[in-house]
Amino acid sequence: MQKMTVIAKEIKELLSQATAKNKVDDELKKYLDYNDRILYLQCDKTILVGCIGIQLLENNR
Repeated sequence: MQKMTVIAKEIKELLSQATAKNKVDDELKKYLDYNDRILYLQCDKTILVGCIGIQLLENNR
């Protein structure tokens, strides 16, 4: 897996299957702008086959 560093057309297409198309650009921008969000991409050779986004939460213990 690799971290997303740029917003590519393939990432938008894949994410649009999981969220409303009108929210894709805003959500992807958050992964680039905020340090607590990371979008990992899974490729099979050169084809994007999956992604998972995480948001790091503060531990209040």
